[in-house]
Amino acid sequence: MKRITLLLLLFLANHYFGQNSFEKIKNELMKNHPEVLLDNKIIIVNYWSVNDQSNKEANLELNKTVTVFEHAKLKGGKKGVIGVIVCSDSNKTGVEVSLNKGNLLKPYLLGGDFSESVNKNIVYDAEGNIVYKNLSASELFDSIQQLITR
Repeated sequence: MKRITLLLLLFLANHYFGQNSFEKIKNELMKNHPEVLLDNKIIIVNYWSVNDQSNKEANLELNKTVTVFEHAKLKGGKKGVIGVIVCSDSNKTGVEVSLNKGNLLKPYLLGGDFSESVNKNIVYDAEGNIVYKNLSASELFDSIQQLITR
């Protein structure tokens, strides 16, 4: 009985904190990029730092994924995907220069702490539920491709 209660509490805590991060990201997107339409779209988030160049591949994969599935009908988001790069670095100019060198055009850049300590991709559906978590760069495109509806 204790195990079941503990598992239930862990699940609810994970769900609650996932919702919090989603809401913060959604609010920051609406504040910083009011032109973005978020209705019925999947949001892919990559947590990144300029000092961690190993995630450069993840940013490139995010850009490719968003470019291909931007307007696709997907389970959990019938109007496509939006890519977000969350960077905790305070030097916003340095971050933008670094991203521009990588020719990243599609993902939106946000700064700040969104209570996630991982440097992996997280995919939220339009309702804020976590669809995928801790995806590697090589898994992102194929994972989103599996959400295509026919």
